[in-house]
This record gives sequence, C-alpha cells and structure tokens, in this order.
Amino acid sequence: MDASVGKGETVMHAPHPITTAGLSLISLRRMLFGPLILVVSICMFTDSPAFGEDAATQTIPLAQDANLDRHAILEEALSRFDQAQEINAEQRDRARGLFLEAARLMEGLVRAGVRNGKLEYNIGNCYLKAGRLGEAILHYRRAERLIPSDPLLQDNLKEARKRCLANIAPKSGRTFLRSVFFLHYNTSLSSRTTLLIVTYVSFWLLVTLRSFVSRRWLSTAAVICLVLSVGAGMSVAIDRWQDRNRPDGVIVAIDVAAYNGPGESYRRRFEQPLQPGVEFELRSRRGDWWKIELPDGNLGWIESGTAELVPYAQRS
Repeated sequence: MDASVGKGETVMHAPHPITTAGLSLISLRRMLFGPLILVVSICMFTDSPAFGEDAATQTIPLAQDANLDRHAILEEALSRFDQAQEINAEQRDRARGLFLEAARLMEGLVRAGVRNGKLEYNIGNCYLKAGRLGEAILHYRRAERLIPSDPLLQDNLKEARKRCLANIAPKSGRTFLRSVFFLHYNTSLSSRTTLLIVTYVSFWLLVTLRSFVSRRWLSTAAVICLVLSVGAGMSVAIDRWQDRNRPDGVIVAIDVAAYNGPGESYRRRFEQPLQPGVEFELRSRRGDWWKIELPDGNLGWIESGTAELVPYAQRS
C-alpha cells in the first residue's frame, strides 16, 4: 500500500550589575528561566509529539489489553485490502465490502490512540476504493495534518476531490493566502512547533553569548532566530485557535440539506443538497446543528450527524 512559587517572606537584595565583562550568574539564571518556562508552556499547549520525533511515525501507546494487538490488527486490515484488490475487477460488491472492513479495522487503531499520517492515508485509500468519497477526503485531510508534503497523499486527495459530485471552488483570497503562506500550510504542526522551540532557545543562547563576546554576526543570528520564532509561534497559535474555534470538516452523508437556521422548519439554503466530500469550516453550534461556511463563502446550517470534523476529538 503532530512553577509555582511558594509564598514566603520577601527578602531584598542589592542589584547585580551587568557589565561589559559579562553577566552575573544570578542575572543569567533569571534571563534563561523565563524562556524555559515559556517553551515548556508552548509544548504543553500544542500537545505536539515529543521533541525530535517525526509526526508521520509517532504513535501514542495503546491501552494495556492482552487481546489488543495493533500489529495483528494492521496485518489483518492490509490482508483485507489486498484481497479486495485482487477481486476488484470481477466482484466489485465483495471487494467494496473488504475495503470497508479494512478501513474500519484501521479506524479501530486510531480510536485506540494511534496517531500516524500513513495510517490515515491508508484509511483514506480504503474509502476511496470503496467509493465513499466523504470518508476518503476526511482521512486524507487528517493525514495531511501529519504528512502534508507527501506527494502520494496530495495526488490521492486531488483525485478524491475531482470525483465529488459537488465541486465548490474556493474564494480567490484563500488560494492567494495558501500560496503566500505556503510554509504554514505545507508544514506539519509538529515541525512548526519544533522550529519554534529550537529558534526560541537559540535566540536566548545567542543573546547570552553576545553579552560575553562582541561579534556582529551573533546579533544578526539572534535577530534571524527571533523572526523565525515569532513566525512559527504565530503559525502554531493560528492552527490551535482554528482547531478549537473554526475547525474544518467534511460532509460524509448523501443528500445533506442545508437550512437558513438550526432546524428543518427554516427554509432550504440551497436548491441542491450537499454531497459527500464537500469541505467546510465550522462557524458555530446549536444543539445537534452546525453552522458551516463552504469554500465559496456561503453559509448554512446542517445536522451534525451528516458530517465529521478533521481535527481529532472535536465533535462535542
């Protein structure tokens, strides 16, 4: 086939001057302690993979269960996929069932805690082969968050989008933004988080070294690290904000009606129902209804059970 401080008596100390000869030990500790706390906070906030790990291969350990063997489940899923491939030309219905069985076995691994770009890509392949375009695009989009630069993933996602019955062109402004901020859209969240941590720590190390050694290149390098750190930090913050406030989603049901309000008593928003594979941005929720924005900017309300959100654990 991605310190609390105890209360106590206040003690006044004489200030420790910073001279051109260097930093005092206490001042150096104070300078580095703040950045260290911030970096740790960023790591906790982003829920990113461990430092230095590749998001495409990083997995979360499964719950301890003697009957749960993730390798056996994966092998069984791949076996079903291979069987389906062999009979796909002569027994389409049987092959479709095997593709769906393979997809659901691999989805069980995801529900057990595995976060892997290749796994999501394979689930998308199973659904694409089975003709379930909504689920295929959903899992390709999830894989894209972990392995955004994978060429096979991009090809299959493009193919799945072309097969959609309702192909809604995005607003020109969105296309322009993707081309300008290509690093934001074409780099995984874990990679940008790693860049943020490395450049932020490097900035403070260079600033500290600059206090000991007067070299112009140290100042230049520190400025470059600061710019990269700010850019990566803004990119990570935007991703996290969007996932929590305006997550992307995909229609997975057939003939989904969109309304002007949260209920079937409102007028239909569009003459034609939405079809599987239509992508959207969730704007708000009200009970079992979602207000969505389509790629062309049109808004409408749909039942939440007819669609899935791209970020994990975002349905509630």
